[in-house]
Amino acid sequence: MMKAAEHFQKALELNPRYTEASLNLAVTYNDLGEFKKAEEVFSLAAQIARPDPDAIDPFIAGKLANEHYRVGNIYLEFNMYEQAIEEYRKAIQLHPKLADVHTKLGIALRNKGESEEAIVQFVKAKMINPNYGSAWVQLGLSYYMAGHTGLAFEEWEKALQFNPNLKEAETYMKLLKKEEK
Repeated sequence: MMKAAEHFQKALELNPRYTEASLNLAVTYNDLGEFKKAEEVFSLAAQIARPDPDAIDPFIAGKLANEHYRVGNIYLEFNMYEQAIEEYRKAIQLHPKLADVHTKLGIALRNKGESEEAIVQFVKAKMINPNYGSAWVQLGLSYYMAGHTGLAFEEWEKALQFNPNLKEAETYMKLLKKEEK
C-alpha cells in the first residue's frame, strides 16, 4: 500500500490537477489508517476540481452546452433564428471556446439579417480554432453577401491554406472567379 501512495504522490508532483490520482491517494491513505492525510488530500482535490463552489462542473457545462447547440441546430434547420440564437448563446455562456457554436450563431445571426454581429462571431470562431474551416467559409460568405468580394475571396483562400480539402471554399472561389469574368 505504501508503494501505491508513493506512485500517486509522484503523479501529483507531475500534475497537481490530476483529480483521479488525488482521490486514489486519499483512499490509499485511508486504507493505511492515515485519516488526517486522507482528509487533507481529499480536501485539496475538491478545491482544485472546483475552486469556486458555486461554479458548474466543467464536464457538466460541456454536456449542457452540447445540448443547447443541438437544440439550436434544430431551430436553425426550421428557420427559427431567434430561438436558435438564444440556444447558441446559452451554449457559449456555458462553454465560450467552441468554434462550431460561434459559427452556427453567426449563421443564425446572418440569416436573421444581423450581418455585422455574424461577422464578429465568425472572427471569434477563427480565433478560437484557426483550423476550423467552416468559420472561414462562413465569414467569406458573409463578406460576399455584403458586397465585399475581395474580402470573401481572401477568406476562402485562407481557408484552403489551412484545409486544402475544404470543397466548400474551393467551390465558392470558383463561382466568384466565374462571376468576375
